[in-house]
Amino acid sequence: MTLFRLFCTATFLLITTANSYSQNFDGDISYGYYDKAHKFLYENTDSASYYANKLLDYGIKHNDSITIGQGYHTIAYTYYYKNNFQKALEYFKITEKIFTQLKMPEDLGIVYMDFGNMYSDIGQLEICLKHYKKAERLMKDYSRNPEDLAILYYNMAHVFMDLHDLKNLTKYIDKAIDYLAANNLDFMDAPFNNMKAFLAIELGNTREALIMASDALAASKLENDRIETIFAFQNLGRANIRLGKIDTGFAYLDSSLAEAKLFEDEFIISTELAINANEYLNNGFNKKADSLAREAYHLGLKQNSLLITLRVCDVYAKTLEVNGEFKEAIKVYRKYTVAHDSVNSFSLNEKILEAENELSQQKNALLMAEATLLRTNNSKNRMLML
Repeated sequence: MTLFRLFCTATFLLITTANSYSQNFDGDISYGYYDKAHKFLYENTDSASYYANKLLDYGIKHNDSITIGQGYHTIAYTYYYKNNFQKALEYFKITEKIFTQLKMPEDLGIVYMDFGNMYSDIGQLEICLKHYKKAERLMKDYSRNPEDLAILYYNMAHVFMDLHDLKNLTKYIDKAIDYLAANNLDFMDAPFNNMKAFLAIELGNTREALIMASDALAASKLENDRIETIFAFQNLGRANIRLGKIDTGFAYLDSSLAEAKLFEDEFIISTELAINANEYLNNGFNKKADSLAREAYHLGLKQNSLLITLRVCDVYAKTLEVNGEFKEAIKVYRKYTVAHDSVNSFSLNEKILEAENELSQQKNALLMAEATLLRTNNSKNRMLML
């Protein structure tokens, strides 16, 4: 999962036609499965998988197409949070087909944002933005939740942050903030203060960045948002270092890494290790940089992300070069080059994207069998989840 990417979920619709569910269908039960699955995404993906598959089974049992779609959608999220993008893509595609057939454009907007998030994680930022644009068109016309479009604008801004395109980053921050103000929304204080702090640092407005990052930290603590807390510590660290407050700055960076490790997501940890290693290296702390970069490298290569591979290889190769380990540095640079070339040509199994217009019975049978297997594997978590 990309660090600091924001997610929203479509309104869980339980309005169906008389033919789409049995007399015993109980929306409270299906919503309970849905709600628990999404809560566990951040804490225990096996538990989230268990409830996602309970939701799918419930929809199948009661012949409810909307609940089936939400079941597949939620299963896709569980794969996403396990960094299994290939499987996540497959389930998102199934969800897209179901919501298209059911004429649910609001939910389709969310799915297109999900595609964008996934392509962003992989490093396919051009494809990511195309999906975000599809999502924007649908959300503008059909979304009943203004929060959805605000989150989309934040994610679009984050892509330009990754690209270091400060002009478009500024544009989408302003666009998002104007939209939030127009809709009287104030639930994104931490994310946008963090984003503005990052931009201020890049533009050299460091003291302004400190104020924004401090506000972001306070808001994230209040909202118990650990991801934005990591980002706020990171911004405070980078801002203080640029003001010459080296000890204070690195103390904040150490806090960002400690918070990331408490979050227990290897994708986030490897990202934070690479960011911190780069700061230590740029300030002459070569031994510390080497330790962090080495850890980032070995952890990052385990992730299913070309973007992470680029980050960890880049900083690790630099630390090896600074420390005179030129042969090893060349090997790592080669991995960086391969990943960079792959980003430019990566198709993420495009044959899935060009799959048949209708799901075959065999395909459905295989996916339902997999859902049963997931339930079996996750049964050990039942005591934890109750």
